[in-house]
Amino acid sequence: MQRRVLRMRLYHWYMELQKELKVPEKRPALRRGEKIQTKAIDMILKDSYLDWEGASDLEKKSYRDEFHRNKDVGLKWCTLVQYFGEGIAVICGKEMDLIINDTKFKPKSLHALATFVLNFYPDVPHICRLFGFPLKFFIQDIGAGPDEYHNWQHSLDQEGAIIMVNSGLKGPQVPSEPPSTWIVPDCLEMDLTGFIRGVLKDRRRRLYPAPG
Repeated sequence: MQRRVLRMRLYHWYMELQKELKVPEKRPALRRGEKIQTKAIDMILKDSYLDWEGASDLEKKSYRDEFHRNKDVGLKWCTLVQYFGEGIAVICGKEMDLIINDTKFKPKSLHALATFVLNFYPDVPHICRLFGFPLKFFIQDIGAGPDEYHNWQHSLDQEGAIIMVNSGLKGPQVPSEPPSTWIVPDCLEMDLTGFIRGVLKDRRRRLYPAPG
């Protein structure tokens, strides 16, 4: 799960930096023909690799290619969270990593898959919401206290979540609407990193509580 979180955070960092660079007052000088997306990537890589400035063009291309692969994986996990809740990144097994990490599996295909699951297995989001607690603290990079874990485990018991997971999902249910009427959302219309902003905002409140 840690790798999933790191890639989700990377995608969030990239998107937030792009927003910042679009503000003229905060934008550093761009080279002729340089795009904001490219500038954002290079700024992140400069902070991530000590040898960035002295790297050859070929090495920088290799770094950028690796960045794009990890960013795209982070985008896909953020997309799944948007559909099912934070717990999807907790309860999925290694088989899902193989699918998500496959560069041939595009975000549009992921939207179609998520839409299918939502319609045929409507109880999935409920289970995912129950298991969102661990992801929150991985994103915050702050350990949860024993009381918080106890409260979470108690809530799972109350919801019968463990029984639900161990017994497996119910078989596919007949969708309320026929597939021909389903609309697959455009990822550009979705705030895929809003939940990360919220979690990090909560992290700041935990670390720096308001006086009084």
